Amino acid sequence: MHFLLKKNVQEFTLHVRSGNHLPHHLFTFQQLRYLELQDCLFHPPLGFKGFKKLINLDLMHVTFDPSILTNLISKIPLLERLRLRTITNFDILEIDAANLKFFEFIGKTKSISFKNAPMLEKVTVGFLGRRLLTDTSPLCSNFPKFFHYIPSLLELDICGTTLEYLIKGGLPVSPPTALNNIKSITISSMSLINSDVVSSAVYLITSCPKLQDLTIDFYPVGDIVEPAVQLLRAQSSSYGVVKLQRVRVNMFTGLEMEMKFMKFILASAPVLEEVSIWNFTRYLFRSCKQMMDEMKEFGRASPNAEFTFEEIDMESGYEHEEVMEVP
Repeated sequence: MHFLLKKNVQEFTLHVRSGNHLPHHLFTFQQLRYLELQDCLFHPPLGFKGFKKLINLDLMHVTFDPSILTNLISKIPLLERLRLRTITNFDILEIDAANLKFFEFIGKTKSISFKNAPMLEKVTVGFLGRRLLTDTSPLCSNFPKFFHYIPSLLELDICGTTLEYLIKGGLPVSPPTALNNIKSITISSMSLINSDVVSSAVYLITSCPKLQDLTIDFYPVGDIVEPAVQLLRAQSSSYGVVKLQRVRVNMFTGLEMEMKFMKFILASAPVLEEVSIWNFTRYLFRSCKQMMDEMKEFGRASPNAEFTFEEIDMESGYEHEEVMEVP
């Protein structure tokens, strides 16, 4: 560490054996622009003045006092990229970083909000742990808190659990202004078995006036849940709502709930150009041809949408693709 300090290191990656403290010399590296830490205890010494030139901070399996993070971010004025993955659990996580452009959080917290992030363009958030979903305290995240001040947001990547958490307290009548510029949304592990998740996803999709690209990874479920089906059936009657151009759906099995979701998309996207559907053959409840034939009967807002169905045989590795041009 003494040797590196003399070399004015700008990029530094350190994976420490779990449970060990970081060497205090690291906190004197004033030329750092990229710092990645993994599997360690993070406790800056008294008098730490921050990393004045740091642009990229990546923490994974890092343990520290929750109060340290806010103080740390305030001492990194040029920070543009922040990744926090399976770190210390938080009650409240507030992000105040004027130059931040990319943020990723995978972990546990009761509340996450962007207090001041005017330059933030991409947000990736995955809440871990079902226990948090039973918490109804005022600290809990919701749509207004989460999207408080991120006017430059262009890309949003979240999971189904995050959607279920954000809908606590209901959905706001007026969508947050942070949704106005979003062009790309990815929703992973989305379970249509939960009507709250479905309602939250529909709200999010229809509240982004500039949304062009949508990617959804469905979480496999075996039973049809009538409340979710009814909700999607009601939504499919609202035509011309979104400006989606491209839709990618992974782990699509052909269940009625999934078909109703596609019906909602087709009915709501007048400029839709491409729809890609993918899954492993063994998980399909119906053939690609059956799904194609049924979707041909759906009401469609776009006359030019083209469907691509992809299925892969896990044992043989054979990949089959069918294309349907919507007449």
